[in-house]
Amino acid sequence: IGVRWPLKEIIVESKDKIVLNSVKKLESLIKKQVNCRKIIFGITKEETNVKLNANLTPELEKEGFTREVLRRIQDLRKQSKLNKNDKIELHIKSEIDLDNELIKKVANAKLVKELKSNFTDKFKIREKEFEIGIKKI
Repeated sequence: IGVRWPLKEIIVESKDKIVLNSVKKLESLIKKQVNCRKIIFGITKEETNVKLNANLTPELEKEGFTREVLRRIQDLRKQSKLNKNDKIELHIKSEIDLDNELIKKVANAKLVKELKSNFTDKFKIREKEFEIGIKKI
């Protein structure tokens, strides 16, 4: 699983309550840095164990694909010498459903059905094909 792909949960088990309390104090930071939805705490007779639940639900998969496409859009911005504040028209051709509202917000973009642009990219993510194109408004 890639670093941009969200995890459903992390399970932290320890016989040491101090360890569990320390992790609980850092829970929001860990969730943000690891990109997971929740942390489950448990007491065990063994040393500390951390388990990642990498099972992708359709919702988590959609978020993962959206994040990967956003990274490609930002790379295309850089290639075309545009900065974050430049509003763009964006065309996305995708085999799967993406979070278009998040893409519009993060990429500062207006989605369009067709676009003639010199700045395009075709790529695959997990065997799914994508095509993007951008143009400064």
